[in-house]
Amino acid sequence: MKLPVEVRRLKDALREDFRRKYEDVVTRLAFELYVPLRPRQGILTDAQKEGIKLFTQKFSSVFTEVADSMLGKTDDLAEIVTFKRWH
Repeated sequence: MKLPVEVRRLKDALREDFRRKYEDVVTRLAFELYVPLRPRQGILTDAQKEGIKLFTQKFSSVFTEVADSMLGKTDDLAEIVTFKRWH
């Protein structure tokens, strides 16, 4: 069943809003956790880069689960984050 245009637009807007908020939160947290307050540090160390990489990989699976739930591909997060399925 094809969704009405308005529903698809709302769904896309919600997904995009979630993606932006998620990126903002993960970026802020990664920066706070792995980049110490050294004003003169111009380049990330290898340890900082590895920490940021592992941190973002850990949280990317959460993003994927929530996005899939929003798209109606899974109900795994239904008890945590309730999204009405549109199809």
